[in-house]
Amino acid sequence: MACSFTYRFSVFVSGLLSLSFNAGAGTPSFEPVLSAALQTTVTNLRRQFNLEGLAAVVYVNEQCQWAGAVGSSARESNPGLDPAMTFGFASISKTFIAALVLQLAETNLLSLDDPLHKWLPNYRNINNQITIRQLLGHTSGIYNYLDHPGDPFINNSDPNRIWQPEEILSSYVLAPRFLPGTNYGYSNTNYLLLGMIIEAVTGNAVETELANRIFVPFNLQHTFLGGGDLLADLTRGVNWSSATHVQPAIFSKAWTAYGIASTVGDIARWGQNLYSGKVLQPSSLAQMLQMHPTGNYGLGAMGFTLDRYAAVGHVGHSPGFKSGLAYIEELGVTLNYAYHYSNFAAIPVTPLMLTTLARTYVENLPASGAPCKNPQSQSLVILQSPLANFSGVLSPAGAAEKNPVFRFTDQIQVHARIDPDPADVGTTGQLYAVICHDNVCYEKTADVFTIFAGSLETLKGVSAPRVLQATEILEIVAGMSGIAGDFLIYTAYSNAEGKFRYSDDPIRFRVSPP
Repeated sequence: MACSFTYRFSVFVSGLLSLSFNAGAGTPSFEPVLSAALQTTVTNLRRQFNLEGLAAVVYVNEQCQWAGAVGSSARESNPGLDPAMTFGFASISKTFIAALVLQLAETNLLSLDDPLHKWLPNYRNINNQITIRQLLGHTSGIYNYLDHPGDPFINNSDPNRIWQPEEILSSYVLAPRFLPGTNYGYSNTNYLLLGMIIEAVTGNAVETELANRIFVPFNLQHTFLGGGDLLADLTRGVNWSSATHVQPAIFSKAWTAYGIASTVGDIARWGQNLYSGKVLQPSSLAQMLQMHPTGNYGLGAMGFTLDRYAAVGHVGHSPGFKSGLAYIEELGVTLNYAYHYSNFAAIPVTPLMLTTLARTYVENLPASGAPCKNPQSQSLVILQSPLANFSGVLSPAGAAEKNPVFRFTDQIQVHARIDPDPADVGTTGQLYAVICHDNVCYEKTADVFTIFAGSLETLKGVSAPRVLQATEILEIVAGMSGIAGDFLIYTAYSNAEGKFRYSDDPIRFRVSPP
């Protein structure tokens, strides 16, 4: 590579890096082969069902995750779908409401065996002896308000209307389907009533209780109940929004039955926390997961069999959106997907996508059985430095070592002093550290490290430091060669034509297996 500037590197390593896996942004990702297989599966599912957009997450017990998306978000500007975008999660909302009710029972604010009349007034066609437990498990027999033949919700003739749960209960609940406790029958009306009971018990809005007891404690920063301005980021689904705004009628009539919006990442983390025992006491979780033999439904939880694996979770289904959540205890993995579409009737609501994701995950696990990309198991060895006085890498204790191993906890601090090509002086640009391997340099935005930004006249003669974490370097190296081989770090700047100009002499390092 031609040199058009002089530079100076210095290398300093110290044991300053500490990691915590916080199950959110920055969570380590999967091994490349497994990640590629999951992305291919998502792409194929979208094509198979002619979906507008599909996003999914596979999350492994707070260790690592894969997230992917394909298709369009169908917003006004029609950008590509991103897994960080917001979806309506429909009846997966019931997992939150059920957990909240069980938390209230744990603190003796209510009992699951309380009858309706203890907390709410009487409503036509609703037996006031029905218990909270029967509402949670859909054994109340109460008519599902969405099945009403005069249902005004689907045609949505008044998109700005704010529905109150009391008017839904008074006008759209017909005769019960069976006597309480004698059968199983899924009904969204049960969860409207639970929302009203939560407010009667606590004296607070359901939104407040969800935030205080679930969303904030479990760091679900992109999860909320309701509509309005909060849904500006909503991925568009047919009937859920017009071209310019989310329709309030949709979320107000859904409310605590199926009105929560979130991201696939938040929902996956929620499922892992809930079903692995971090949200509820063991006795409460056991009650939640005790399935009714007819519907394979517990208290706000569905039971699935995904290939040969038992799973718990929920599916969501509403005009414009469908979603699925499953936790497989045997594998320690949580699966979540969400998609939006324009053909409401064409796609069945089944665990099909969850099964497909689970199968892809199992069949493409590395031979070790460990899905996580693990830079901790690799080492970097500094082979050569252009500094004549370079004597080694400083250990945390400050002692220099010859030809040292660059450990996971170490850092390289790169300084560069440049003398740009005269034709480029005055150009606004950036000084970079670029990693190269086998004569290929990785110049994608995510793969270069900005050291200093400004005009090249300003950069001229300046020694500008940039600390490179071992983890940063290994993340890029993993995508080049499976984390093995000899690599180079060059300093470079982008010239007036937007092309990189490189230094003559790089830092050389080797990535080797443990």
